[in-house]
Amino acid sequence: MDEVEQIKNKIDIVELIGQYLTLKKAGANYKALCPFHTEKSPSFMVSPDKQIYKCFGCNEGGDIFNFVMKMENLEFVEALELLADKAGVELPRKKSRPQYQAEKDKKTQLYQINNLSAKVFSKILMEHKSADIARKYLKRRQINNETMKQFNLGYAPQKKVLRQFLADRGFSEREIQEAGSPDKFFKRIIFPINDIQGNPVGFTGRTLDDKIQPKYLNTPETTIFHKSHILYGLDKAKTHIKQKNESIIVEGQMDVISSYQAGVKNVVASSGTALTADHLKILLRYGPNISFSFDQDEAGTMAAKRAIELAISTGFNVKVVVLPAEFKDAGEIIEKDAKLWPKLIKESVNAIDWYFDQAFAGRKKFSGKEKKEIAKKLLPLIKIIPDKVEQEHYIKALSKKINTPEKIIREALQRVTRRQIKEKISDYDTKQKSNDPITPEENLVGLLLIYPEHLSLVMTKVDYLDFPVDSLTAKIYKFLESCYTKSDCDTKDNKCLTSEKIFQYLSKKLSIDEVKKVKFLLLEIETMSEKATKEEIISDIRQSLSRIKQTKKDRIKIDFAHKISLAEEAGDRAQVKKLLEELQYAIKQKEQKKN
Repeated sequence: MDEVEQIKNKIDIVELIGQYLTLKKAGANYKALCPFHTEKSPSFMVSPDKQIYKCFGCNEGGDIFNFVMKMENLEFVEALELLADKAGVELPRKKSRPQYQAEKDKKTQLYQINNLSAKVFSKILMEHKSADIARKYLKRRQINNETMKQFNLGYAPQKKVLRQFLADRGFSEREIQEAGSPDKFFKRIIFPINDIQGNPVGFTGRTLDDKIQPKYLNTPETTIFHKSHILYGLDKAKTHIKQKNESIIVEGQMDVISSYQAGVKNVVASSGTALTADHLKILLRYGPNISFSFDQDEAGTMAAKRAIELAISTGFNVKVVVLPAEFKDAGEIIEKDAKLWPKLIKESVNAIDWYFDQAFAGRKKFSGKEKKEIAKKLLPLIKIIPDKVEQEHYIKALSKKINTPEKIIREALQRVTRRQIKEKISDYDTKQKSNDPITPEENLVGLLLIYPEHLSLVMTKVDYLDFPVDSLTAKIYKFLESCYTKSDCDTKDNKCLTSEKIFQYLSKKLSIDEVKKVKFLLLEIETMSEKATKEEIISDIRQSLSRIKQTKKDRIKIDFAHKISLAEEAGDRAQVKKLLEELQYAIKQKEQKKN
């Protein structure tokens, strides 16, 4: 047993985290307010059985080492040494370094995969005939070749060439998956997402074919790509932000690229997620002024309001770039009149003035209830204004707008507590930073691992081939099949069909990382199903089963659509006809199978 395992065996995660947080019993687990984001109701869970923690608000999770690294802002080796002291485990320095080095080597490997992928995508865009459609789109958006090269834009063609390219250079399929599966993109313009040093850590792929959904496909979270900490374009914008003493936040990657080309280079966007407090803390390092330019729709307005509150709380001086009504976003303005964009930025308005305009838009007279609702929206914002003179200005403005004495406004403002402000902002932040939803496949295998007495409900309805190819859920379900039929268990009696026994046997067949993922999944499902009745559990299993069948059918259609599209491009009508017949047969077989 190595030192890491010795430390884990000697330090109980509940006792450790209890030294930092107030934990309360919640069924088999413990819960607390998350220390990594502000929230008003506990979403931070600790499992004594699995010796892990997970926040279902901000998605932070891990073991005792992850917790200490996050709480104390330590590297792994530093956390290892700190916990070794706590556990009384002797930790020779010569033994701690190789593990630290292995961690660094893994990250280097992921950077290499993403860097090579970006180069392949870029070369295809700039040189290959298959990228004609992408070059035409970018030309229509007024993006020139120099800008394409500056942002390393690329194109993923219909023919998937990247996996073999990476395999030829010694990278395994698993390593490619750990890098976020950059080979999954096809028929999409590729926007490499760089970290602050300019290293590609992920990608966004924009489809140019309405039949291919979703419109934007992003790299999932990886060891080197954390959406809440990455701002698109910051590697290029950081110097300009310092020079201008201002950050400009737009909603999309094309907005960033168009703005940069138009000469406004202190501009960034979030990457595949809403703007977070972590994003703003990073930007605050470069300067205290920020302007927002979000899309002119309801979602954009809501995002702007949330961002304003979050930015003021973070310590920024905040403005809003007001777009003319006929334009949807910054990119559209620049495409039609590049000179108008810097002019609008120069004319940006104070964010609280903009917020007031939104609150009073189209209104002149107010009922008592409407006055109360407006005050409820604006008072927390006024409360967090750091400058007392400015705060006084908006107290008077609100008093005048709703025709209410200043004394009443001040009394109401005094009743607005810091806790209320934090909770209001936290509500936004928690909603935006919540986990990706559990897939039907994850939900099904998770429920079956926790409640194996219901295996008989599904074993004659689907098999592991109905799950995504080579996925962890397929591997787990295949194991459950074998365990159910007693063909691959360490015991042949019914004792095998207990949650503890099944997980024990399953752990022997999975990698360390896979076991960790399963533990997180089980903790989440345990939390969600804690008060569920037997009938509700069975209903949940059947719903997941139905969705898996439908997803499998959809995957068959997508696979055939890809093959048919290739045959159509080749002008092979006979092959098209054959594929259509095969598609119909496959769907028919799927419907008949295991009904």
